[in-house]
Amino acid sequence: MSQKRANRRLAAILAADVVGYSRMMGANEYGTLKAVKRLRISIMEHLLTRFEGRLIKTTGDGFLFEFGSVFDAFDFAATIQGRALDEAALQLRMGLNVGDIIFDDGDVFGDGVNVAARLEPLSPPGGLLMSNRVWEDLRRLPLAFEDAGEIELKNIKETLRAWRLQNEQLREYSNALEVDYNEPAPGEEELRLRADPRLLRSRRAVLAGGAIVTAAVAGVGGWVLLRNEPADASDSIAVLPFANLNGDPAQALFADGIAGEIRNTLTRIAGLKVAGSTSSDAVRNDDAQSAARKLGVDNILTGNVRQTASTIRVNAELIDGQTGLAKWSQNYDRAPGDVIKIQSDVAQNVARALTVALSAGARRALAAGETSNIAAQTLVFQARNLSYQLTVPALQQSLRLLDQAISLDGNYARAHAMKSFVANNLVLRLARTPAERAIGRKQAVGYAKTALSIAPNLPIARSALAWAYDLNLQLRESLREHQIALTLASGD
Repeated sequence: MSQKRANRRLAAILAADVVGYSRMMGANEYGTLKAVKRLRISIMEHLLTRFEGRLIKTTGDGFLFEFGSVFDAFDFAATIQGRALDEAALQLRMGLNVGDIIFDDGDVFGDGVNVAARLEPLSPPGGLLMSNRVWEDLRRLPLAFEDAGEIELKNIKETLRAWRLQNEQLREYSNALEVDYNEPAPGEEELRLRADPRLLRSRRAVLAGGAIVTAAVAGVGGWVLLRNEPADASDSIAVLPFANLNGDPAQALFADGIAGEIRNTLTRIAGLKVAGSTSSDAVRNDDAQSAARKLGVDNILTGNVRQTASTIRVNAELIDGQTGLAKWSQNYDRAPGDVIKIQSDVAQNVARALTVALSAGARRALAAGETSNIAAQTLVFQARNLSYQLTVPALQQSLRLLDQAISLDGNYARAHAMKSFVANNLVLRLARTPAERAIGRKQAVGYAKTALSIAPNLPIARSALAWAYDLNLQLRESLREHQIALTLASGD
């Protein structure tokens, strides 16, 4: 007798619970029930269709939501936390997780649900506690995530690292979304952005510092964020971290940087789809076939780096993800200072092995906006890694490193562009008055324009200017720059 297969899928799960519900019921039962009903019908259900989620379970004062996207779940959570307090005089605790869920007999089960439900009661009132898996996706948003450390969850065997956000941060983020909430009934007209309805679904990328474009350019996200269609068999690739053969931990950053810059270069080749750094790093210890299967690509580029005072040797190998056989390999011995040529050579040879044609213009574009100064490039590698922490000390140190890189090579356009991103993040965290914000954002625009004056076709420079415009509320200009950046980064 055949058994019915369970309905299983991966989802973002948001658990929410009203703070102080029992106390409020004891004090004013009718008023509390009315407020919770308004929260569910007029606020939650009203917004769920806008953020492409659904309510899968309710327990009176508790709610469980499912979303196909972590970003949709987070946007919904941030918006609810602001509106619940303002319009229903209620505070919520929220837990957010991504995981496998199972639907069976009208109920929902699985680790995705269990972890979200266990995180929720540990959340700050009006705030959000998220799993590390969620934070990995959201960490480049301009928010000061608080590390909650390793926590023990009831009935969960292993400890879990978690991150929290307070109500003030969620409200600031939801306000920046600039969505018009003029109470249309659920299912009626779509929510509108005040400036331009085309920005509704792209706004998140703007807030993330041009995350979509930065993904393609800085190795943060990859082609999967730019394109939803599956990759062709011959033009999808993942660049795994290169091994550091020196044995010196200080050189590990240089080896990672080489792989990252090769990945960046490859994203700018027309017709080539490149997996992002986060997913590629996660499979660094897998064999080529396993890594290719997990990442959904057909080719794996791996290699190693050895550096001495007089020589940089980069070994790169392109492996067929289906067979595990090498398609192409090459050693590059170069004097320090010739790093960009090494990267461009590797990218072009890989592209040839993948039968992707490169025009002379494309070959010239590969190194546009980069540097041949190895010291400057190493400083930018360090600055980039620091900037991902999104803390004030890390951002300030990142800015200092970028200034040092620019002092070594004033035409290093990528350094100027990254400086714009870092400056904007510092404005978000340090500026206390409108005048301070205006000065900081004007400087960020200037840094981005400097990068573009050096390399007009450098996608990260266009992305930096787009974000700077966005924070100045120049939304049409921001949209224009993002569209240009996406075109440059996607290569078609």
